[in-house]
Amino acid sequence: MNIENLYDEILLTIPQAAILMHTDINKVRSLVKKGYIKGLKLKGLKIRRAEIDRFLKDAEGKDFSDLENIKELVL
Repeated sequence: MNIENLYDEILLTIPQAAILMHTDINKVRSLVKKGYIKGLKLKGLKIRRAEIDRFLKDAEGKDFSDLENIKELVL
């Protein structure tokens, strides 16, 4: 599955969200578990595409390497 096809999906599975966000499945699960991304359960955990867009907009300029200590991004 390529990213172009995922961009138009309304609901994404955790693995699909990880591909779209260029991260791993465990990071996406942790973001949901900690409440940074809201998910919903429909046969399995799903994330709305709009929720990923919201998270990415809100997370811009922040360092999410350590979810226990989110910081402003310093380059």
